[in-house]
Amino acid sequence: MSCDKYLDLISARLDAPLSPADEAELTAHLDTCSACRAIADDLANIHGTLSGCTAVPPAELAQGVMRSIRGQRTARRRTIRQLGALAACLVLCVGILRITDAIYFDRNRPTEGQTPMTARIVPDDTRTGDLSFSNQQRLRLGGMSTSFMPTADLFGSADGFSEFLARFPYNDFSDLARTYDEEYFRTHRLLAVTVWEPSSSVSHTVTALTEDTVTVLRTVPEAGDTDVALWLLLAEVEGTGPEAPLTVELLDSGTMH
Repeated sequence: MSCDKYLDLISARLDAPLSPADEAELTAHLDTCSACRAIADDLANIHGTLSGCTAVPPAELAQGVMRSIRGQRTARRRTIRQLGALAACLVLCVGILRITDAIYFDRNRPTEGQTPMTARIVPDDTRTGDLSFSNQQRLRLGGMSTSFMPTADLFGSADGFSEFLARFPYNDFSDLARTYDEEYFRTHRLLAVTVWEPSSSVSHTVTALTEDTVTVLRTVPEAGDTDVALWLLLAEVEGTGPEAPLTVELLDSGTMH
């Protein structure tokens, strides 16, 4: 069965309500087609994020992006990546319109439930209470995220880590679940940081960790792609302790001296 018709309906439903007949037909298809259902969920999340933006981009920008989105119907195999990337780029452009002298997104008013981001540089010789961490890992997550702020958590149990992974249903975390089981958490905690980037060419390194803050160095190459990416950074933390959300210090490598 070709999904082209239903992809058109998914796109059209973002602009205006469908007719009762089309809505019923699309609903019936989504009940049986997991691929279209995943696309519909991702685009609905991104559309909801765009609807909540307070800044209004130039009319020609929004119109150009939507024309590009509709034009992707001739390349269905790349639908989820291309539509997601274009919509996320619109979010990025809206964010840029709100920034004057700051490098980062508005960090003074984080959305409820999100970890605030700071851009404070803390010299190494003034850090106190650093935790020992090792075995950093960096995994690219499938699917999009409605949160464009970095988040970080220290997990002290397998159950807590499993609940965190459940936020990303389009990924296979079976290997992680086997590695970070109850036996692991008897002697360790696990740091998990999520970072959204407008380019998959951006790299990250955890450089410092305390009980309330994680510092992540962000390196942007001079030339990179425009492939939107959501990254999961993991690091093994020596010793046990309570689970807790952390503040993220996301530093540009260009700001380090």
